[in-house]
Amino acid sequence: MNSLQVSVIVPTKDRPQMLDRAVQSICSQTTLPAEIIIVDDASVASYPEIIEQLKERSPVPLIYHRNSQSSGPGATRNQGAKLASGNVLMFLDDDDLWLPEKIANQLNILTEHPEVGLVYAARSVVDEAGNNLFQITPKLAGQIYSQMLQKNHVGVTSSVAVRKDLFLEAGGFDPEIAVREDYELWIRLSKVTKIAFDPQATVLWTVHSQPRKQTSSKPEIYEAAVEKILQKYQQDLKSLPSKQARQAIASHYTLIADKYLLSGSPRRYRYVLRSLLQYPSVAALARLLPYTLYLRLRKNYSN
Repeated sequence: MNSLQVSVIVPTKDRPQMLDRAVQSICSQTTLPAEIIIVDDASVASYPEIIEQLKERSPVPLIYHRNSQSSGPGATRNQGAKLASGNVLMFLDDDDLWLPEKIANQLNILTEHPEVGLVYAARSVVDEAGNNLFQITPKLAGQIYSQMLQKNHVGVTSSVAVRKDLFLEAGGFDPEIAVREDYELWIRLSKVTKIAFDPQATVLWTVHSQPRKQTSSKPEIYEAAVEKILQKYQQDLKSLPSKQARQAIASHYTLIADKYLLSGSPRRYRYVLRSLLQYPSVAALARLLPYTLYLRLRKNYSN
């Protein structure tokens, strides 16, 4: 019998119908979790009816907690971790979905490799209708702290499984960082544990065509988050070889350009230029393209 028990934490805010789909994908796993913990970040939308339906249909215990006031994604996931009884934490955003082997694949890796504290999965990027846009394939494993300083190689929270003791030792998500809080935690975890990945794309990560539907859609929030992360790790970045440090800063600027591209703002040009001045890259130049063309090229590149 596997001694690893999974608690799945699902943060949600004002998207009860999307939550229904997400929980269904958890309940369809070939290996079920020990429990599902839904943390509602003080939604305006009504959840009691959908929560009762989910509890009736769930094959495992389903816990629902509502924050008294909106706390943000990091603090909301941390609240779920406090309620969790499992020794492995997995997170699923309410607009994402898992394919049936997600839990089983990651548990197998954690079981076979006790030195690994975090496992991330390949993921398919999809639109709201479930159409595949492109795929993100994992590349790095092992001790990857210096690489994580340069770029978020692990990816989104919906793709991750992490041992609870390491999550707690690291301090969980930083509630002071409104976005990129997942990446910042992965940096800290990569400093103290080995990382592994599942090459099978078991996560459907939803990118919304209308930015306002994305929980964290304002590019200005990303600007503030990048500034905090660069400040927090400035000494670590300075310890990298000059080329790697410049690549790291350029990658952060490219991310901000990406968010302005999605919002249709000309401010993306400023961050494309800042990225290119740090370290020229095709990734930064691609953000000069119209968004639909950029997605088409990404899809062709990943095939």
